[in-house]
Amino acid sequence: MRLTNSSSSSRFEVLLNSFFSVFSLRRKELNQMGVPTEAPKMLARGRYQFTAYLSNKSYFFRIAEYKDLDGNKYIAKIWTSKNKDKNYYRIKNELVAYRTFWEILQSEEYNKITKDFDISIPKLEYYEEEKTRLVLLLEKIPGVPLGEIPNKERIRVVDQSITFLQTLFESSENPTKLGLRNIKPLFFILMIFLLMPLSLAKNLKLAPSLLKLYLFVPLSVIPILKCKELSFVHRDLHPWNIISVKEKSYLFDLEIISIGPKSHDLGNAIFRSWNMEDNAALIEYMNNLKTSTNYYELKFMCIYGLVYDLVFNVSDTIPRAKGFIEYLKYF
Repeated sequence: MRLTNSSSSSRFEVLLNSFFSVFSLRRKELNQMGVPTEAPKMLARGRYQFTAYLSNKSYFFRIAEYKDLDGNKYIAKIWTSKNKDKNYYRIKNELVAYRTFWEILQSEEYNKITKDFDISIPKLEYYEEEKTRLVLLLEKIPGVPLGEIPNKERIRVVDQSITFLQTLFESSENPTKLGLRNIKPLFFILMIFLLMPLSLAKNLKLAPSLLKLYLFVPLSVIPILKCKELSFVHRDLHPWNIISVKEKSYLFDLEIISIGPKSHDLGNAIFRSWNMEDNAALIEYMNNLKTSTNYYELKFMCIYGLVYDLVFNVSDTIPRAKGFIEYLKYF
């Protein structure tokens, strides 16, 4: 009897995974339509020369390396298509973010406020737009991903990255007029109620623990709706989207950066910083946050980050999720 249940459960999970893979396949087909994504051999009349592709495939766009006549290296994000799809708007959104942020970073007022900051972003070197192609060229940062450094230092840098984005937001004269997406708290509530059943269906072995955790979500709806602490939010903030170079770190991949609740980046970063070994520094950080952040808002966003990754199959989600779920139950 046990064998039958196990095999039927496995078959159900396979069917569900096949269902979710349709989204990935469809997305890949859409991006193969139109003009093939190939990197130009030269940019800016030969000032930048193509050297290599840094990714063989991407659901969003091609990433390549270029170098200038002095040997300096750059990262290019290249989109090509006959039609303006969501990937076109991702690069356009990133362009707005880099231009806006660098304008603030170079202001005297900002430098007075943040002279002790050791967080920055890569420099926007060049941008090119034609009918069927966009190229965004950024400074290449030689360093190591934050995910490869000790946990305590990693948490400090992630926390400062969130403060960095909030400081940029507060230093911007009229952030809502920049053209970046403004995500209302209601969006997260609707999304989590949509994703919770899917996460249970896709992760049957975790379902009993997840159900107990999800009982908290309805209690946090009103605090989320009342959320007023807005910021620029990265929306994909995790240790692998930050490069560490000696005593400075660089935040990158700003394609979906928006205006929204600061706690969204907190919850996302906390879950993706959780590991299977030592979480003492992260637990201490979360306990300290209780005094400076609304408890319901913080826990809601931690659950949101967990649920999102469980549904969309982010790598290493399941091993990290088990310990994180147990901790959150008593947080």
